[in-house]
Amino acid sequence: MSMRRNSKITTLAVYVFLASTCGDALAQAPQEMLGYPKYEIISIGLSKANDINANGEVVGSLGSLAAMWLPVADGGRPDGLNMLPGLCEVPCGSEALGINSEGVVVGRADSPVVNPVTGARIQHAVVWIGDTVFDLGAAAGSACCEDVPFSHAYRINNSRQIVGISGVFRWGYIFIPRPAIWLLDAGFGLEAGVHLLGRNPGQSGSGFDINALGQVIGAIDSYDFVPSGKAFIWLPEPAYGLPLGLTEIGGVGSRAIAINDSGMIAGETSTLYCSELWVWNAATKDTVVLERPAGPCGTLADLNNSGTVVGWTGIGATMWREESLIYLEERVQDLGDWHRLFTANAINERGQIVGSGFNGDYEAFLLNPLGACCDPVAGICTNEVPSSRCVGGSAVWWEGRTCDGLPQACHAVPGACCDPDAFGSCTETTWMACDCPTCVWHKLQTCNDIECSHGAIPTVSEWGLVVLTLLLLTGAKIYSGWRWSEAT
Repeated sequence: MSMRRNSKITTLAVYVFLASTCGDALAQAPQEMLGYPKYEIISIGLSKANDINANGEVVGSLGSLAAMWLPVADGGRPDGLNMLPGLCEVPCGSEALGINSEGVVVGRADSPVVNPVTGARIQHAVVWIGDTVFDLGAAAGSACCEDVPFSHAYRINNSRQIVGISGVFRWGYIFIPRPAIWLLDAGFGLEAGVHLLGRNPGQSGSGFDINALGQVIGAIDSYDFVPSGKAFIWLPEPAYGLPLGLTEIGGVGSRAIAINDSGMIAGETSTLYCSELWVWNAATKDTVVLERPAGPCGTLADLNNSGTVVGWTGIGATMWREESLIYLEERVQDLGDWHRLFTANAINERGQIVGSGFNGDYEAFLLNPLGACCDPVAGICTNEVPSSRCVGGSAVWWEGRTCDGLPQACHAVPGACCDPDAFGSCTETTWMACDCPTCVWHKLQTCNDIECSHGAIPTVSEWGLVVLTLLLLTGAKIYSGWRWSEAT
């Protein structure tokens, strides 16, 4: 979410500021954090990474064009880097800003419409479904002031409800954003299409995030990201003791940045020098103020359903657990060619984080959390495994843990192993040790608990037939050998 709330700060300026303040502060950061994960870092080929979904699919941009990165092939798209189509031919720019679990992507793209005053192309909110881009359009402006409508889409939930801004350029150059929601299908008592969320069509502001329940947060009465607005929540139906519609939840200079499915909201409030960073629980109305460095300022970008918040400070890419601040650069197992991790822009339910850094070029990264992968059935535990690779019906992943530090040992689960062969038996062992072709393993059972049937053992007469057959075969072989030697 970072880029859309700091439009007046260029990427280069952010990088220069962060790089100039990083060195000393990193040396003072805590080194050991029990239960906090280590990460592996992956370069994903994007210039910017803005969001990551539950499947580890990342969206952002490559240069001035919208792009996405897939860990595995999906829906006809190959794994790796995929470019997304725009609304017009080059030199039209675009950027992907949000993605849901279905792989439906939203963002903004230059449209064929040109601002009559500046001559620049007007950007419209768009949605990419598969390889097709759709223009979401923008709400109309005032007839009085030669308004030129524009729009940006920031986030989308799994119900395909989209949040962002649908604003106007007044007289062609005064930028006025307005919080908006797009419904691809009718819902909340509203028709499909774009709907402004302010108390009146002219109320300015921005909608930054939407959760699974269609609850929207952002800032109202704000212009061009100037810190004069107030944080708000918009509810499609009454919840948390709050009424339907828009409710202000912060004072002047506040903005709500992200919301999870339980109604936890991450935001910030401007102060004289830096912003105060906070998490507000809509259900309990409790506010937790997040730790920030004594010197450099910080900003928030996203939070997941576990309540983990990501963003950045003057020191670099940052994560908050509870109120505690964690410098992500220190938690990477092997930075390799990465000199600095500047921003953390999004986090998913697996704890995967995307952001921007420098590895000889300014580029996007993906952080995969490492932990202990315990398979209690097989009796195997492996350290420093990403959650995406801890798979299997009985495998359990422990974020930030080692096998020795698990609250319960990763022992093999016992069971009864029945070999139904005639000479087989029943033994009490693990699933891994029960490895004969015909064996059947019964989890948490003993041999006394199961009926382990075996094939019938041959009778004496049957044994006699077996012996006679063997003698006849042996005699036939001897006789054949004697005849052959006599003939030569």
